[in-house]
Amino acid sequence: MALVRLRLTALLLALTLALLLGLMVLHQWYTSRQAFVSELRIQAAIVGAQAGAALLFDDSVGAHEILAALHHSSILVEAALFRPDGTVLARWQAENTTLVAASDTTTLLQPVEFRERTVGSIFLRARLDALSADLLRFVFSFLLMTLTAILLALPLSQRLRRRASEAEALFDGFFDASPFGMAIVDAQGHCLRLNHTLAGTLGQPARRLIGRRLIDALPAGDGDPWRKAMNEALHGLTAVGEWSAPLAGERRDFLLLAFPIAARRSGACGVVVVDISERKRDQRELEDSRRLLCQLAHRREQLIDAEHKRLAIEIHDELGQVLTAALLRLRLLRRLLPAEGEAVTASGEIEELLREAQAGMRAIATRLRPAVLGFGLAPALEWLSERLMKDSGIDCRLQLPPTLPPLDEETALACFRIVQEALHNCLKHSGA
Repeated sequence: MALVRLRLTALLLALTLALLLGLMVLHQWYTSRQAFVSELRIQAAIVGAQAGAALLFDDSVGAHEILAALHHSSILVEAALFRPDGTVLARWQAENTTLVAASDTTTLLQPVEFRERTVGSIFLRARLDALSADLLRFVFSFLLMTLTAILLALPLSQRLRRRASEAEALFDGFFDASPFGMAIVDAQGHCLRLNHTLAGTLGQPARRLIGRRLIDALPAGDGDPWRKAMNEALHGLTAVGEWSAPLAGERRDFLLLAFPIAARRSGACGVVVVDISERKRDQRELEDSRRLLCQLAHRREQLIDAEHKRLAIEIHDELGQVLTAALLRLRLLRRLLPAEGEAVTASGEIEELLREAQAGMRAIATRLRPAVLGFGLAPALEWLSERLMKDSGIDCRLQLPPTLPPLDEETALACFRIVQEALHNCLKHSGA
């Protein structure tokens, strides 16, 4: 195929050169002939000016002498002077005139004027050998320059052809060895070229896909991403999409890139297909891991809240009962003691310590799980804002809708913890 293309190129170049040479020869012949005729007219005018008096006075001897001087001319074959009535006054012919063919000469008949009156006419016949020789020299010079240019351009063209072949081979190697599927399609979606990676992806030999619509060769799957991507590429846009199809017994995912190609072939676009199945699998595994971590974190919070609830109940029920019983016993003991003395003072201090322990126990139980949450989220938030104002002196205003949606215990506790942590951060960073 390349050899046929090269021969056609050489034939076309030869025809072009031949046509150009023909046009230039015709132009050169026309311009040279016009110059030759102009020169002949000038020579006829000079001879006519010299022979004007001879024609006026009908001096044939003088006319012959004037014409005889033309034997020095290398182009004139014959010359004659005619009287006004058309009779010959004088005639001159060069030697060997009979050897010159009529087709190789040109003639000129021009009136002769003397003192602003026409006294006769002059006839000249000249040979075209010099004109033909000039034309042959022109053709030879043109062919010589063309041959020289071809000889000079031949090494350059060979180098350019070699570089083009190397670049094409490099592109072919890159195209075929690419780990990504690559294809070039025309405006109708017919495959102009594709590499073995894409052919293997589609499960068909590359030679069977050339010339076919690439979408028709797709395995059973969603072909809309292909149509959309190539339609955008044919409109001068670069499109990126994802495509999935069952291949080799499993469903695989691909990244699809389509882009327009600025080349001689209008409407062509390039397609790159990248297998992202492993990346998608890793992404799904990562999402599953994140989902599992969220579930574990949620379960952990549930367990911590359950443990806090149990500890708060045990502290309130058991330790609270012990402290309350100790206060009651201490009050009974104070009744048995004298009104004054160190024992009464000590019992008062013990009672104060027991009350502080009881207050600390309630604070610990409240931090573990506020008992006010049992009455709902709104009362718990009101209690939390009031406690903040009481402990820090900061003005805290709570705005709640008239009715809150029903919340389960876990959600209500999470909302309470969020507000509690936010208020704690405000108190911590405000410097109050």
